[in-house]
Amino acid sequence: MKTMSLVIVCFILNFPCFGQTFTEADRMIILQKKSYFFVNDIDLSKYKFDRDDINLGLASTVMLDKQSDRSKIWGFYLLGTGTFFTVLGATYLKKSDDSLADELNNFFFNSLIAVGVIQLGLSIPFFIRSKKKSDQRNASLQKTKDLFQGY
Repeated sequence: MKTMSLVIVCFILNFPCFGQTFTEADRMIILQKKSYFFVNDIDLSKYKFDRDDINLGLASTVMLDKQSDRSKIWGFYLLGTGTFFTVLGATYLKKSDDSLADELNNFFFNSLIAVGVIQLGLSIPFFIRSKKKSDQRNASLQKTKDLFQGY
């Protein structure tokens, strides 16, 4: 048991830690989104990335924007496939004549409807998360704008 605990602790310690450092990769990601910041009244053309508070604000805005988009994509994917499965199952559902083929057919298409409804239900948390991340992104963007005014 001690050995297993030691192995788990050593495994966890090897995970990379993400501190509040600003790397060159973060700078490149922000510069790729330069038009997004320009539309939101932050002109990065004269900014030298020399203030950590602004750097972290820009990085967190980009990260939250990415998370919002990713959640929205998954939400639309589940919404689309759920609708497709539900409509497909309901379309091919037949009245049962108590034959084995009709019973298997109904079981399959009822299962398809159930999977579609489950996927429709699972899409809701993704849309809620997308909205939440979008609101956080807007708050981060506003804080960054306020910091950028004095630059």
